[in-house]
Amino acid sequence: KLIGLGPKVTRAKGHSARATLTNTNTFGPGYDGDIVRLAKNNVVENIHFDNAWRSSIFGFNPDGAEIRDNLFTNDMAVHDLFAIEGPPPATCGGGVCAGEWPAGFIIHAPQTNRDSNSDGMMLINDTGVTANMLVDKNVIRDLSQGLPDPSSVGISDHVVRSRGITTITIDHSVSNLTLTNFIGSNLSPFGTFAADGIVYLASGMDPEVNSTVEDVLIENPFLSGDTSNGDSVEIQHRASTNGVLNIDIRRALLKDPASTNIKLINSTNPLNGIYNVTVRDSVLSNINAAGNEDAQIRFSGGSNRGAATDTLNLTLKNVRISGLGRGIAPSGEVSPDDLPTLRISVEDSCLSGLTDEAVLWINPASLTTDAIIDLGGGPLGSAGRNRFVNNGIPGYVPPGADLLGIDPVVFQADVAVTNGNASPPAIAVYADNNYWGGGAPLVSTTIGDDVFIPAGSNVTFSAATFLAADPCAKSAKSAKKVKSVKKVKKSSKSSK
Repeated sequence: KLIGLGPKVTRAKGHSARATLTNTNTFGPGYDGDIVRLAKNNVVENIHFDNAWRSSIFGFNPDGAEIRDNLFTNDMAVHDLFAIEGPPPATCGGGVCAGEWPAGFIIHAPQTNRDSNSDGMMLINDTGVTANMLVDKNVIRDLSQGLPDPSSVGISDHVVRSRGITTITIDHSVSNLTLTNFIGSNLSPFGTFAADGIVYLASGMDPEVNSTVEDVLIENPFLSGDTSNGDSVEIQHRASTNGVLNIDIRRALLKDPASTNIKLINSTNPLNGIYNVTVRDSVLSNINAAGNEDAQIRFSGGSNRGAATDTLNLTLKNVRISGLGRGIAPSGEVSPDDLPTLRISVEDSCLSGLTDEAVLWINPASLTTDAIIDLGGGPLGSAGRNRFVNNGIPGYVPPGADLLGIDPVVFQADVAVTNGNASPPAIAVYADNNYWGGGAPLVSTTIGDDVFIPAGSNVTFSAATFLAADPCAKSAKSAKKVKSVKKVKKSSKSSK
């Protein structure tokens, strides 16, 4: 047990005495540069981790770890970024530029790139272990603030990452993570840094991740970060086979990512991956006009691997999504060609005040998909009671967003579904018992109405009933359920 005496470091005044650990030494390549290395059954509590060379806490197969009430600041800030990464590619004669760490600042072997990685917490499970881990009441903020923009020192051929907490699960291992009362704020400096709050990555054969995420705040107050790699929560199959990611997010406040609030991503040709992701009693918003603004819950892929069977099960209950971009959509509008099974269920949720569609799915002609989008009355059990209004309003700018930075918008409809593949099955969309402004939804083959289904699309749509009253106008139930998220946010302010 490593327990710091004195006041709670997550709430103490900035210059108060507290238990503080640092590691600013320069080490060679490998698993070096961390402040604390976990063994099994370790408890780490009430420590201020400041200025880690790599991760503040690193665990390899850390079964039984309990990480509680800690404060993490300035990870990676001691680096000479230019020295680590090497000179600009153009100066290396076409070869790979070598800095202090010739293979790049890599912590996970399947990342066969030169990405730099620094994390408040890094938990890796490999070689068939089952690890049960608890992370509770931790604050990670103000990472890497003194570093220059990577592009300003010639780093353009890879990503410099700065993340709050990362769990990597490899080869027959099982990661069981309970993550509660977590704050991740200001996780990168200005520039093209990938600033992620929470990352789950599955790799190798048969990895399994089970995680409950409760009462979390991920925010980006300076609106910084790389436009394609900065996510509040990233859930990834990377070079995995038969991997399963079970993530249950409850009472989360996710704000202003450079890229997206929740990203589900296939990378490096995974096979047979399954995503089971549930989001409940949460608020997602975005005013970060410096980002790419495509969707706040986004599926990314493009592994081009043919007939393998991936499954995405996404369930939203009592969730509010507003601000820049879409609500739920694939990256770049069109679904990647590696998602044969899709299940989306949305209930008691308010998807409004978005600059683009609330729900969009475009299936290319090359992909035959078994897809059900249940917004109410469908076989997935959604009762509806969703709000789909005030999206895609011309000239609409969310309060606090930069008008000049907002991407051009071609709005299709509150709900827009296209299936270019004429072969069975059709994409089935159910939308009973929702609020579209007071009347029945207007379904059209031209853009601009409530529901857009282009002519010739292999889509079935059902909306037998509708709500005349706005379910989000009197939302005492919603406000009560997200009350604990507001407490987490207040705690974040007191820790600064």
